[in-house]
Amino acid sequence: MNIRKVFIFILIAFAMFECSTTNFTKTNSSKTAALAESRKIFILTPNEIPSDDSIEIGYFEHLEDWNGSWDYLMKRIRKKARESGANIIKIDQYFEGSKTKGHGYLIRGKFYLSKNQDIEIEDYIQSVRVKNVSNCNCSYVKVFRDEGSAIVKTAFKMDLVVNDSLLGKLTNKTAYSVKLNQESEVFIGTSHSTNFLFENNFGKEYYVIATQNMTTSTPGTVMIGPKGFYLIESLKGKVQFETLENLTK
Repeated sequence: MNIRKVFIFILIAFAMFECSTTNFTKTNSSKTAALAESRKIFILTPNEIPSDDSIEIGYFEHLEDWNGSWDYLMKRIRKKARESGANIIKIDQYFEGSKTKGHGYLIRGKFYLSKNQDIEIEDYIQSVRVKNVSNCNCSYVKVFRDEGSAIVKTAFKMDLVVNDSLLGKLTNKTAYSVKLNQESEVFIGTSHSTNFLFENNFGKEYYVIATQNMTTSTPGTVMIGPKGFYLIESLKGKVQFETLENLTK
């Protein structure tokens, strides 16, 4: 490997390091040892709270540019939590290209330590997560739009239709929670077209992100494509929806 290739490799490695940082501020005065790799690390969303036995370890803020996949981000934050002696990550805010200090992704939250067994923590989180839909013979669809500060994309309005009901304008930074009382196919779209369909089952929460699609069919140009609705992974969707919901309350 020649000198030039080595230099380029170092620059790439430096860029990856610079574009991925986790700042942590300890708030617990007691000494907390790092956890073993065998211990599970659990994640709570903005509206979920740790059990009463949990001890707050400290605050964290993670900035990311290099890789924005949910699994990658959670892997990095789990690693920091384990090093800090925490087995619960409470995410307070999650942003993609919005309020991110010039970065691609920003996650803020707290680390906690629970002395309970992993199965007990898991049971507690599961009970918290299903409480909205466990006894109501219903389900919820959470539709939201958060397109950061992209001027072209945010300029276009989207009216939201769920089944035959027009809920309102789904402008940037808006969210709707819709209670569904019937198990059937659910149609989501605009007043001009229905472009999303899923099978609804009671006892679940579905998270749907809406966006103004952009295309680049010709190099150097950006075309405005169709509006789109996409069902996203439940935990990530829950975190995104609750972050936006809490900001707009």
